[in-house]
Amino acid sequence: MKKVFLSILSICMFLCLSGVGNATTIRLLPSQDTYVKIDYSSDYSDSDYSAESYLYTSANSWSTAFVQWDLSTLPSSATVNSATADFVLGGYSSVTGQSDAPSVYFHDVNKSWVDSTIIWSDVYTGVDNTWPRAGIINDNFYDEASFAVYNLGTLSGPYPEPEIDFTAQVQAWMIGDNFGVALTPNYYLPHGIFFNSSEREGYPDRRPYLEIDYSLENTGGATGGNPVPEPGTMVLFGTGLIGLAGFTRKKINKK
Repeated sequence: MKKVFLSILSICMFLCLSGVGNATTIRLLPSQDTYVKIDYSSDYSDSDYSAESYLYTSANSWSTAFVQWDLSTLPSSATVNSATADFVLGGYSSVTGQSDAPSVYFHDVNKSWVDSTIIWSDVYTGVDNTWPRAGIINDNFYDEASFAVYNLGTLSGPYPEPEIDFTAQVQAWMIGDNFGVALTPNYYLPHGIFFNSSEREGYPDRRPYLEIDYSLENTGGATGGNPVPEPGTMVLFGTGLIGLAGFTRKKINKK
């Protein structure tokens, strides 16, 4: 009976110890971010906005922001459990009397880009200064359909800090191309939203980041971060310790 008990106890402790270190959370700042916009004096803008403190999305100037995160620190064998992108709102612009709240749409990008060289004409074709700007076409630079939308809500009160679910995007980037995301406004409403960029000086906590929770199969190697025991693992480990303590105490009492 004693041998059976010790065998079961050994199996429990092995299982719980082999699970420790599987869950890891990392937080990444953008590897690059910028925005493009129309310059009415020349139909489109070829300016470099990669050093700007804010990422603008505005229907007035057809501003579109781009953000990308480098996932090379993630082990190739990682299983992504969840991913959340956090953006800190810098402010919004609106037209007096406009009651509709500004919105930002998040799209998957389909082409490679560099924040210091991308310009408006790389993304769009055609210029139409009528309202709404139906004559401007996304040249398949990003998916027309958005995978998430953030609505500011009312135009008063403190600025919220939107957290967007990026789990599906990170999972896809792990096995395919990672060109980041595009942030677009509602082009049919004359207002926009701007977020703090990775270049925001003096307020590092306001920069956008991507938080990823992932797991690894225990192979005896490093996980790329500090091990975080899972709740079920800790319960199993605790049960094994309690059983071992009880067995030892019983043995001592018999002596």
